Amino acid sequence: MKVHVVLILIACGALGAFGCGAEGPAGADGAEGAACFDSLDEDLNGDGVIDTLDCLGVDGVDGAAGADGVAGADGAAGADGADGDDGAEGANGVNCWDDNRDGVDDPDEDRNGDGAWDALDCRGEAAPTGYAGSDECAGCHGDHYAGWENSAHPYKIVPVDEVLDGTGYPAFLQAWRGDEASIDADFFEDNADLITLNDNTFPLGGWDDVTYVIGGYGWKARFIGTDGYIITGEEGDRVQFNFPFDPGTFGEDAYEAAVATSSSYHAGEMKPYTCGGCHTTGWIPDTDAAADGTLDDNQDGLEGIHGTWVEPGVACEACHGPSAGHASAPYEITTPGDAPNSCRNCHIRSYEYEIDTSSSGYMKHHEQFEEVANSRHAAIGCVGCP
Repeated sequence: MKVHVVLILIACGALGAFGCGAEGPAGADGAEGAACFDSLDEDLNGDGVIDTLDCLGVDGVDGAAGADGVAGADGAAGADGADGDDGAEGANGVNCWDDNRDGVDDPDEDRNGDGAWDALDCRGEAAPTGYAGSDECAGCHGDHYAGWENSAHPYKIVPVDEVLDGTGYPAFLQAWRGDEASIDADFFEDNADLITLNDNTFPLGGWDDVTYVIGGYGWKARFIGTDGYIITGEEGDRVQFNFPFDPGTFGEDAYEAAVATSSSYHAGEMKPYTCGGCHTTGWIPDTDAAADGTLDDNQDGLEGIHGTWVEPGVACEACHGPSAGHASAPYEITTPGDAPNSCRNCHIRSYEYEIDTSSSGYMKHHEQFEEVANSRHAAIGCVGCP
């Protein structure tokens, strides 16, 4: 029985410890712990203050750098700064005429000889004047040159040496005419029955008595003798060759539809050659040929040719004007002639623009311009059609 009472008392005491009994009084506060900076050298970071900052440990190793962030938008442009001061003036340049750059006007630097040293002494050499020649034109204007070369213009007067070497007339034209009607080395032999002088084969010595052929392209041919005069002969002589050409037929067929003929020309007259104004290029007439006592102004020194030319026949510069300057600087200098309007200078008989007719009712020689001027084509002009 005593044993049971004791156990009950112990149990009750134990239960009292777990709240079975009333709460006992609080115990006394424990002693304060030591501060983290409480050491012999307590201001560890040396900032003059003793606090928790003195408790920080040694810095750790830097971590790896992070990736770059996205670039921000550009900021607004700042205002322009104030203008700076002007720089010092540069040194004077060298005058264009001062070849040796010594600043002295030397005598040889006055290139134009006017006694002044100025910009006029800096001009380049003047462009060449005068004629360049048709061969020079061919270098740039090949198509036009080829067309001109096959036209009648170059053959208004042809040197006899070109006839003899076969270069006097276009090959296609000679082929159309055939051997007998071609102006070539055998011409007088082939036409001995047509071209006569003093009842003998004309001329007496064949080509030896001829210096130039006048024409010979399409309609007719006359001849200049060794004295420069046009060969005329006496009454009854036939000194002009008329090609076998049918004007109503075109091209090669025109020569097959007709026969060659011959005729007289100013029989018994002393006929000088004065036709160079329209039949040559660069013609300078000898206006006082009968009295000047010199042959310097006669082509080739031949008395009967009353003038000189630069190029026989109607060459490029007969219409375009003397073009040596243009040939030397084609992009800076133009040709001086008014070519589209130059036709009227020669293809005209009366400057009244009236058409003259012969007794047969046909237009007279070189009236092409009058024909155009009196037609509706006058508004187009000579070169308006291709």
